[in-house]
Amino acid sequence: MNLTWHIVKKDLRRLRWPLAGWGTLLLLRIGLGVRLKYGAAPDPVLVERLQNFNNLFLTFQLVVAYVLVSVLIHEEPLLGAGAFWRVRPISGGRLLRAKLLGLVAFGLVPEVVSLPWWLTNGLSLRDLAWASLETVGLHAVVILAALLVAVLTDGLPRFLAWTLVLIAATGTFAAITLATTMPSKVKLPLG
Repeated sequence: MNLTWHIVKKDLRRLRWPLAGWGTLLLLRIGLGVRLKYGAAPDPVLVERLQNFNNLFLTFQLVVAYVLVSVLIHEEPLLGAGAFWRVRPISGGRLLRAKLLGLVAFGLVPEVVSLPWWLTNGLSLRDLAWASLETVGLHAVVILAALLVAVLTDGLPRFLAWTLVLIAATGTFAAITLATTMPSKVKLPLG
């Protein structure tokens, strides 16, 4: 277990600045919430702009988390000629445990950063549980998607390329599904 924690600490130490930047994105979202809650007279245009910025920051935060998962996984490449973890005294199971423990940080950081804001807003214990579950669930979906692509690629460039391919394929599949399931108002002459 000591070697597992050593790998986790090494990964988090190498990612400390990107994780700090990611945490800053979380703090910026909370700053927007503070501006909305404690700002001067609520101007509807300003409120709408701040809500749009909040959505933009959330999207950017999730994209950064997606890429950081790949960086974490590719610290010790699982595939290719650079996978020298196989010749070190690290079993595949131990490396898997270390990487999964490292991924826990992507679920805990948003919780820790958001908890003071939630408490300041007077959320009840039940509301805290739901907010926590929503935050962890959203990040878990992104982390699992990134994990799936990261373990099948051998580096960040291929990870990003396959991500774009999957986005295009998903969009195409959604468009085809929508086009074939929507009832058509145009009647085609038969026969």
